[in-house]
Amino acid sequence: MANERVFCSGNMVNLEWFVTSAACNLSTNYLALYGNVSWQRGIQVGIREKFNMPQYNAETQEYDVAAVKVSSPFTPSEFAKPIRLAKVGSYKDNALAQLGGWSEVTNLQLTQYKTGCSFAPGMTSTHFCATPSDQEWCAQFNEWEMVSNEELAGVVEGSEEFDNGNLAKDACIQEPFCTGVAFKDGSYTLRKGQFRVPSQGVNVFLKPARYCREPGDIELCTPLDKWIYGEGMYLGGYPPSTGLVEKDTLEEAQITCLMTNDCGGVTSVNNNSKFQLRRSTEFRPGNNENSWLKPFDPCPFRKNAVRIGACDEDAGGALVTIDENDEAKITGIMSFADPSCDASLPVVFTDITQEDINDWLHETAWIPY
Repeated sequence: MANERVFCSGNMVNLEWFVTSAACNLSTNYLALYGNVSWQRGIQVGIREKFNMPQYNAETQEYDVAAVKVSSPFTPSEFAKPIRLAKVGSYKDNALAQLGGWSEVTNLQLTQYKTGCSFAPGMTSTHFCATPSDQEWCAQFNEWEMVSNEELAGVVEGSEEFDNGNLAKDACIQEPFCTGVAFKDGSYTLRKGQFRVPSQGVNVFLKPARYCREPGDIELCTPLDKWIYGEGMYLGGYPPSTGLVEKDTLEEAQITCLMTNDCGGVTSVNNNSKFQLRRSTEFRPGNNENSWLKPFDPCPFRKNAVRIGACDEDAGGALVTIDENDEAKITGIMSFADPSCDASLPVVFTDITQEDINDWLHETAWIPY
């Protein structure tokens, strides 16, 4: 930190060294703070020297990793313990991981991620990306606790009845006084309070403390038939992450587009016999072509609390995974994220399981294997 402002994050790997991003322009004028979830209450230690990996490229962020030696040894505590590096070659897609950082707040925030993504601008061969994961972070609709033959006594005033359980749960999420949904006589109603009474033939679904809207459930998001339609129009270019992708039906193409970060919409070709994923979000006059624009926010998550995305202040933070021995290890060092700090967008990490990066860190910072 400098001038009482968090500058970037780092990770203690032994009592004299921490690792961070090479892009963090640290000097001996800066202080490292550790030992507390609030950086304002952390123990201060000076910076003696910072070593960027020799291959680091400031323009491309290739090999964006550094080892920093502190001026006096760290004192281990409950909130400050060295962490080891993941083994060479151990990175794999779809692994659950956690990223810790301060973003634009005072207290440490932990966010769950899943390694891998369809596309992230600016990645090099020394990077991997990770996407925010709601798995184990919030309860999806099909995980709400169901209690049979009981119901919550109070009914939310002014609420309507639903013939679809997921729509009722979505409405319950948006209603602060709703504590659950009751299914009775073929319809769903929003309930309030915690007092439950016996009621034969009634099922009640209890709203969890942490909840999310299930991704990919088209009913609860912008319906496919509500995408903006451009008759006689085309969308330019193919998504860089996939190249040409062509489907036999519009619905199949739309669902694939929803799952592709850099897809802007769908264009039909050959008299609507084929439907292609396209990159652009701007209609252009075409020849026997029609297009459908993907909504800006096709399926937003809904949560009980604000979820903070990765920001510049998190650069250098560790993406931690659990290895086969059930031990926490650093798999990646955060390199960069979208400037918007949007919690729904992928984050890019330097892959420290690559052999040359892993070996350099071990040798430079005297990190035990």
